[in-house]
Amino acid sequence: LFCIMEKKCNCVGWSIHKLCDGYFVFCVFFYNTAVIDPVVFKVFPGTPASIFGIKVKDRIVSLDGTAVSTSEDVAFYIRKNQLREVEFVLQREHVGIITLKVTPRLQDFIDQFNVKHKIPTIGILFDSGNLHYRTVLQSFSRSLNEVISITIKSFSGLIHIFSGDVKVHSIHGPVGIAKVAKKFAEYGFNSYIEFLAIFSWVTGFMNLLPIPILDGGNFMIFLFEMIRGKPLKVSTVRFITKIGCSFILFLLFLGISNDIYGLLW
Repeated sequence: LFCIMEKKCNCVGWSIHKLCDGYFVFCVFFYNTAVIDPVVFKVFPGTPASIFGIKVKDRIVSLDGTAVSTSEDVAFYIRKNQLREVEFVLQREHVGIITLKVTPRLQDFIDQFNVKHKIPTIGILFDSGNLHYRTVLQSFSRSLNEVISITIKSFSGLIHIFSGDVKVHSIHGPVGIAKVAKKFAEYGFNSYIEFLAIFSWVTGFMNLLPIPILDGGNFMIFLFEMIRGKPLKVSTVRFITKIGCSFILFLLFLGISNDIYGLLW
């Protein structure tokens, strides 16, 4: 029994390996990348930050009691909390510590994969002249937050695809992936490393989806057989596998077709 379990569990080994690769590449990326201190450089008029009293040169100390040390910490916290009111503790020049409550609003945003999202924002820019580097522990923590965020976005993307919110021509194949990689590379080596980490994590995650022929699908069949107490008929497994294979081939055909269309037109 243990031999069978080991053999079946090995089917997800490659996916776990890709997830680990992605996570540790993120760790290296975040450790070697300078981050911006949470010091406000610009406040856009008419935005929540302007309305609720945030000013230029304010340093954000904490959000709802959670200490922040980078501009990314601020952005991540606001996006995680969506449109809920956030308590800002600020260090203001010639004034000292002050507390403000700010409610974010949704704004359209197009990510590096050319997918449109609505994200919560308060309407500020940070001073890129104030930089520092993360510690090792901060890099591990930031990497964990990043892979959680990517996983949530991946789930959201799949839901949008199946619900019809994302247009069919947004699905791309190898050429589309290469174009995204090129865009990252144009921003420098560190940005390209970030792409490799994202790609590795997403590849591992997608392979764990419960779709027959993928690792996740094979593992689900194994779990079902364990619960059932006996293996499925060979004909049943073949039928399920054909369904999964047809679905994957359809997505590949769609992606490659969009790639060819993009190259020709």
